[in-house]
Amino acid sequence: MDGTTVFDNDDTLGQIYLMSEQNLYSESERLRKLFKTTELLYGSFDHSYAVKLANEFSLDFNQKVWQTFDGLPQYL
Repeated sequence: MDGTTVFDNDDTLGQIYLMSEQNLYSESERLRKLFKTTELLYGSFDHSYAVKLANEFSLDFNQKVWQTFDGLPQYL
């Protein structure tokens, strides 16, 4: 990554996020709680930036996550 090896390199590995298609969140989870949970699990999660992006896309923080992402469940 950027010319740096990722093997035995905690600093570089800490910049990588592996995402799967498996839904690990409850269907009743709300976006506001999802942000808080993610912040607890990933210390480098930028909560203020996530809120800024959510606002730019006019996402409702009180809406259930799977209702927020229109059409996504049909692909999973």
